[in-house]
Amino acid sequence: IPILDLSAEKAVDDREVIRKHALGKFRGFLLASAQSPAMISYLNNDANVKAHPNENYAREVMELHTLGVDGGYTERDVREVARAFTGWGIRDGQSNPFYFDNDAHDSDAKTILGHTLPAGRGIEDVLNVLDILAMHPATARFISRKLVRRFVSDTPPQSLVDSTAQVFSTTDGDIRQVMRHLLTSTEFMASTGQKFRRPLDFVVAMLRLTRPKLDTPDPILEMLYTMGQSPFSWHPPNGYPDSAHAWMNTNGLLKRWNAALAFVDDSTVEMGIHHSFDTLIPTALTATTLVDQATRLILGGAMMAVDRQQVLNYVINDGPLTAEQLPIKRAGVIGLLMASPYFQWH
Repeated sequence: IPILDLSAEKAVDDREVIRKHALGKFRGFLLASAQSPAMISYLNNDANVKAHPNENYAREVMELHTLGVDGGYTERDVREVARAFTGWGIRDGQSNPFYFDNDAHDSDAKTILGHTLPAGRGIEDVLNVLDILAMHPATARFISRKLVRRFVSDTPPQSLVDSTAQVFSTTDGDIRQVMRHLLTSTEFMASTGQKFRRPLDFVVAMLRLTRPKLDTPDPILEMLYTMGQSPFSWHPPNGYPDSAHAWMNTNGLLKRWNAALAFVDDSTVEMGIHHSFDTLIPTALTATTLVDQATRLILGGAMMAVDRQQVLNYVINDGPLTAEQLPIKRAGVIGLLMASPYFQWH
């Protein structure tokens, strides 16, 4: 098994920041992220002091976390936000490592996105900046577009982006209400087959459908490593790509096919993966019912007739289906369906 780059800090950040605040108010989410030791360290804000401002976090908090690259901020805004965040850092060896060093903070007046921050303040500068960014109209549009792209389509319907941004703005960034609006929209209901599964989504879908018992997560992590989406291992600050073109290529598809077929192979027992396919699909089956029941289980609907026939041909290529052949053929059909184009999109 390859050595995976699993950052302990990022894992804690995912649990204590991302998951904890994912369905709260966006302003609280943004503050928790800004105070996260992993975020502060990763974007060098622990090296941001009034004598030598560091602009890394200031740039990313606007470009990636709130306004978006076309959100209307300027290079001067980046410098001013960096000044506002001076003194915002971490202290090792503490149960709560975040701290604010007022002596390292630039307390002169600042102007950010047309808002004036008066002189003589400390941590209030940052809190004010987060208020400005969290409720800026560009943030509502940027976050809404990202959510619609994630859950609906790589080409987000503008009607849904606009209505989602409206909900974001009128609820003070209540992410739960934003998601309720998005997931009950007509655009979402009509979006089946528009999103290509990233490797993590693909693997999780296989696990949810087949419900194996795992002795260890190592074979699953190895599978993700092979397909290019190991947890917490994307080093740029923008996260793993969320569009089909980044994953749908010859090499990526070949690895998916191999992963789906290997996942149901008898050798998985040696890797600590224990399947019970006989509990998913009844044992007394003809070739036709095996294919049709597996199709409903794995795909949730019918295949095109020509594709269904290809799977049937696999089942009967050694003659009529027998009780002895059933375990192998059943696993093979499940693997073929999970490797099929139907399963790659959701």
